[in-house]
Amino acid sequence: MRVRPCRRLAPARARALLAAVLGPALVLALAFLGGCETKPVVEESKDRWVRIRHIPVEETKAGRPTTIQAEITGGPSGRDITAFIFYRSGGGPLQNSDMRPLETGKYFGTIPARSRGEKIEYYIEARTGSDIVARVPAKLRAEGFVLAVKGTPNHYVLVAHIVIIFIALFFFIFAGYLSWRALRHRRTLLFIPRVAFLGTVAFFIASIPLGMAVAYQTYGTPWTGFPVGRDLTDNKSLVILIWWAVCAVLYRGSLWRKDPSHDILPMVTLPYAHLAGAVLTLVLFLLPH
Repeated sequence: MRVRPCRRLAPARARALLAAVLGPALVLALAFLGGCETKPVVEESKDRWVRIRHIPVEETKAGRPTTIQAEITGGPSGRDITAFIFYRSGGGPLQNSDMRPLETGKYFGTIPARSRGEKIEYYIEARTGSDIVARVPAKLRAEGFVLAVKGTPNHYVLVAHIVIIFIALFFFIFAGYLSWRALRHRRTLLFIPRVAFLGTVAFFIASIPLGMAVAYQTYGTPWTGFPVGRDLTDNKSLVILIWWAVCAVLYRGSLWRKDPSHDILPMVTLPYAHLAGAVLTLVLFLLPH
């Protein structure tokens, strides 16, 4: 088979070209992830002499009641405070549950068990007599705090999902290492795209069929990322998958034919793209979710 010679670029021009093509994609990806929804850690409310401190509960197990705790201090005598949890799920009617003192300044109450995939909206009120004197969230939103009810995923599906994710991560890191060596020794390794493609296939299997199965068994919905939601984990997986799929397309000649002349970008840019992908993958893996 006759192999056509590939056009060579100076390393400086290669980096500039790669930045012009993949740089905007990275900026958009990080901006996209930065806009994902985050939950408050601690909410406080002060009104007159009563103060409530509460760490919102974000998840609970299906079929089990959920314990809600809060620190409530103040009151005219420090003892005449009554506290309540107001909650509802699925847009249903608002219900309430008493909160009882656990120890000095500590109160707890329970929300009855719910089914997998339900979203419970709740808030806490503290009163003296018949007056409402404090509430968290202080400025009550339409839903208050949101509590997700989780199911239990199949053990084998979950283990397969985790194992294949780490296999994909190994291939991505290995592709980044090979790219670093290629840049260091100023040579191009044609099998880098194939190593990265193995990682892409493994990551697709772990994220789409297996990941969606785990999500459905846990939350009752297979996907909550873009474009239907703003879940950080799903969006991270989507960004990683898109990056490596784009690399496979840009260097399709090196991947399928070992012929760089069929690549969309010049061959000299190949290690830069795959090293950037490995770094991006590691950063997103390390982001808490």
